[in-house]
Amino acid sequence: MLRVWSTSGQEFPVQTEKLQDVAGLKLRLRAQYGFPLCLQQLLHGTLCLENTSELHAFAELQLVLLAISAAGSCEAVQELVAYAAMKGNVRVARLLLEAGADKDSMDREGMTALNSASLAGDVDMVRFLLAAGCNKDLRDGSGMTALSRACSRGHAEVARLLVQAQADPNLPDATDSMTALSHACESGQVEAAKVLLAARAHKDCSDRRFGLTALIRAASKGHVEIAGLLVESGAKLDLRSNSGMTALGYASSEGHSAVVCLLLQAGASVDLRDFCGRTLFGYAASGGHLEIVHLLLEAGVDENARDCLDGMTALSHASSKGHMQIVRALSSGAGVDLQENQGLTR
Repeated sequence: MLRVWSTSGQEFPVQTEKLQDVAGLKLRLRAQYGFPLCLQQLLHGTLCLENTSELHAFAELQLVLLAISAAGSCEAVQELVAYAAMKGNVRVARLLLEAGADKDSMDREGMTALNSASLAGDVDMVRFLLAAGCNKDLRDGSGMTALSRACSRGHAEVARLLVQAQADPNLPDATDSMTALSHACESGQVEAAKVLLAARAHKDCSDRRFGLTALIRAASKGHVEIAGLLVESGAKLDLRSNSGMTALGYASSEGHSAVVCLLLQAGASVDLRDFCGRTLFGYAASGGHLEIVHLLLEAGVDENARDCLDGMTALSHASSKGHMQIVRALSSGAGVDLQENQGLTR
């Protein structure tokens, strides 16, 4: 066994099996005792050992923990974010911060310590970093906040800690303006969504790129429980995306019958068209979603409504895609002899 001593005389016993060099010993000391790699300096007498120095010649070494120099600051941040915060090693994080590591700097991947811990869902590390004064609303290199990171993975307890620390639940991501609630709804994270709604997160915000609201995101993915939470909390049902589609339109197009049923019961409009003039009934029929076709018919949809650009009806869409069950369901009531704008009957 190699004996490692601190400058104060404390011994740190280390099993040296499978250890060959100083670099391996430093990793072992970090794993066993929490000493950051970038702060460790190992000495043999007055000789500073390089990472490549072999261990077999030594029986005793002295460990010195260095202060962080300007030249080593990037290395310290890298270890703080990519190791301590991501792996949940609070002792390593504490020693790095005490040595002067910048708690809010980004590592080479553009992550901050708090965002990294939030993404990992490490409650203890997030609590430690918040107590250390990390900026709770700082966006990382991808433009996301710690709260968005936590909610995208469903880490509800981390989200609760961040909200309690006054993290802004409505701060949008820098790149696409999605909010934490958008991320929770997109990925179906029910408990995280509950935390955000309790914190009065804005329910009807939409992102810049696609104009998708939280309800549209939940509906398009079939997350019926989250869609129900949003409806109960007063989310607007008929807001449109940048393409003109509503939450009911997306759910109908994607075949999410439970969400369609929920939205119809809540009073969503059945006859709105997208900005290309296509009906949601046409989308449902084109996708072959027989159950949704029946739900929309029961809700009073205009089954003979035509798309504005090509004049196609829901029956036309179903027929062109070979969805014969829907064709049969619609043929009894739809105007099968109505002519398309092109003069065709389908």
